[in-house]
Amino acid sequence: MKKYIFWFILTLSAYALVELSSYVGLQVLKYVRHVEYAPMDLMSDRHRDIIGDLIARKSNYLAFSPTLGWSIKTNGSSKLAKANAAGMRSDKEYPPLPAPGHRRISTYGDSFTHGDEVKNSETWQAIMEATDSSLEVLNYGVFGFGIDQAYLRYLEEADQYKSKVVLIGFMSENIHRTVSTYRPFYASQTGIPLSKPRFAVKDDQLSLIPNPMTTIEDYQLLLNEPEPTLARLGANDYYFQRGYRAGALDWSPTQRLIKILIQKIGNRLVGNHILSEGRYNPNSEAFRLTKKILSDFYHKIASDGATPMILIFPTQVDVATHRAGERKVYEPLLQVLAQQGFQYLDMMNAFESAVPVDALFSGDHYSPFGNGLVAKYLMLHLPGF
Repeated sequence: MKKYIFWFILTLSAYALVELSSYVGLQVLKYVRHVEYAPMDLMSDRHRDIIGDLIARKSNYLAFSPTLGWSIKTNGSSKLAKANAAGMRSDKEYPPLPAPGHRRISTYGDSFTHGDEVKNSETWQAIMEATDSSLEVLNYGVFGFGIDQAYLRYLEEADQYKSKVVLIGFMSENIHRTVSTYRPFYASQTGIPLSKPRFAVKDDQLSLIPNPMTTIEDYQLLLNEPEPTLARLGANDYYFQRGYRAGALDWSPTQRLIKILIQKIGNRLVGNHILSEGRYNPNSEAFRLTKKILSDFYHKIASDGATPMILIFPTQVDVATHRAGERKVYEPLLQVLAQQGFQYLDMMNAFESAVPVDALFSGDHYSPFGNGLVAKYLMLHLPGF
C-alpha cells in the first residue's frame, strides 16, 4: 500500500509540475512574445458587447457597411474624431467640386490615413489645409481598414467629390489584412469584431470575395450561434485556417500550450508565410494580393483623370529598427513599386533621425508632431505642388 501511495504522490507531483511549467510557459509567451491562447471558434465578452452595441445602434462613430464591412458614421463623433455628412473625417463639409482657385486631394487608407489617436485638427490632412488655404485634403481613411477596403471605398465614393490628386495610404502592417475576412481571427484584441470583404487573384485578375456579413441580423446570428457562424466566416480567412479550436480540456495549461506550439510548428511546415526573414515574402498570397490591389487601385485613379500616389507609412517598430540599421520590412514592396514606375513616397523619409522615435508617435499612431512632419514632407513632394 505504501508503494502505491508513493507512486500516486510521485505521479501527482510530476503532473502538477508539468501543469505549473506549462502555465509559466503561457505567461512567457503572453508577456514576452505577445502570444495568447486564442481559439478561432470562441468570442470574447468584449467583442460580444461591441457587436451588441452595433446591433442596438449605440455606436457613435463606427458604422456597419454591407459592402466594406465597416466605415465611419455620417456626422459621427468619438472622443477625438468627428465626421462630416459624407462620412469623411473632417470638421467641415466639401462641395462636389473644389471652389475656384482651390486644389483638392483625396486620401484613402487605414488608421494612419484616418489619423487615429489625434484630434481632427492634428491629422496630416488638416495640417496641410491649415498650412495652405488653397488646399482641400479629403480624409477617407478608416481605422482597421485593409488596402482592399480602401480600394472598394474609392470605387464606391470617389465620383461624389472630384480630386486632382488621390493618395493611397498603406501602413506596413496592412499586408496581413489582405487575407483576412473576420478581423478577430487576425487581431484577437481588436475593437472591431467585424467581417470584411477580401480579394483573391485568379488568372492574374482580382476576384472579389464579398463581405460575408451583409446585414445587421447576421451579427445577431453570430451572437446566438457563434460556432457555425465563425466557421462560415473563416472559410476564406488565412488565419482561421491556420488556427486551433476550443476543446473540453482547455482548462489545462498544458493542453493550451500544446495547441499553441502545434499551431506554430504546423504553420512553419505549411509555408505561405507573409513574412520571411523579417521582410515581406514575395511568394506569399498576401504579397501577391497587395501588389495586385495597389496596381489596380493606382491605374483606376489614373483612368479617372486624377494623379495617383502611394504613401507607405512605417510603424513605430519600423522606424526604430530602421534607425538601428536593419532593412525595412516592406523593402520588397518598394522594389516592386519602383519597377512598375509608380509614383510613391516612403514616409520613413519624413522623420528626421535626430527626432526621438517616441516624439513621433501617440500610442501606436503618429503624434501631432509626427503628423506635422508627414504634412510637411507631402507638401514638398506631391506632384504638381
